[in-house]
Amino acid sequence: MAVVVSTSPTLELPKHLDSLIGQTVPRERRALAALAKAAPPRMCIVEVGTFCGQLAISMAWGSAQGNKIPIYAVDPHTTFTGRVDTGEVYGPCDMYEMYKNLANQPPEIATLVYCVAVPSAVAAARWPPYSVALLVIDALHDTSSTKTVFHDWAHTLTSGSRVAFHDTNYDSVVQAIQELQDEGVQLTALYTPSRSLTIYDYRITEKVP
Repeated sequence: MAVVVSTSPTLELPKHLDSLIGQTVPRERRALAALAKAAPPRMCIVEVGTFCGQLAISMAWGSAQGNKIPIYAVDPHTTFTGRVDTGEVYGPCDMYEMYKNLANQPPEIATLVYCVAVPSAVAAARWPPYSVALLVIDALHDTSSTKTVFHDWAHTLTSGSRVAFHDTNYDSVVQAIQELQDEGVQLTALYTPSRSLTIYDYRITEKVP
């Protein structure tokens, strides 16, 4: 399991965000909003797997108090079944909810969120390098998919970028992070705002000639 090495940052958010459909708890949203506020200029934030936009909107509230960098919510919103035991089904209806949630935000918040309705790999392949200050991975939670998302987006990160893995209460996600570290990926645990969210510092590995 990840080790907490410092107190998680936090930022108070409007109470109405708690009523939006989502799968994050308030302390997770407050922590990521604080990181969004602190993100450097001329960078961006990418969330892979946005569902109905609750977390993306929360990060926009943080960014609006900082350097106003954009949040890109990457999710094709195609129909698929999540956990078999709960019968969770996701799809186009979630995109409808996301746009509705954005429409109910102040313009200075809503205009910071960009919906990228294509598969993660397609978006990542066209993304400029060294441009992402905060990468939030909250897509499929099996080990292989979690690692694939990270590898697809790794070229967009720079030393000091933050990588947030959601659902680290899943053994499969923890296994993915461990395997990435075993491969030599420099991910150092910084904060664990909840049992299901761990935020890492990323460093580019220097290649030996």
